[in-house]
Amino acid sequence: MLVAVLAAAPEPDPVEARREARGWVGDLQQLAAEPTDAGRWSGIARPTLLLQGAETWSPLPEGLDALARALPHAERVVLEGQSHFATTTAPDLFAGAVAAFARRHG
Repeated sequence: MLVAVLAAAPEPDPVEARREARGWVGDLQQLAAEPTDAGRWSGIARPTLLLQGAETWSPLPEGLDALARALPHAERVVLEGQSHFATTTAPDLFAGAVAAFARRHG
């Protein structure tokens, strides 16, 4: 599904593509430098929504497993048929999960 979405996308502006690439590199460098102990988030006492695409690749599901164990009030929603990019490939499904969570906890 993601491949079809990307294939249908217009050609990116080269200047914007370079700018975005620099941002992605910075994001990846920051993520690589982060501690891996999910327990550091255990002090969050508010309801927290964890969204996951059912087709998301490792190690993301394992990271969410650890985060779900660490967060005392976590709600996990798995979006069937979706990958990590559900915000792009299924925005209505993603928004529906967020809206339902907000109604329950807003």
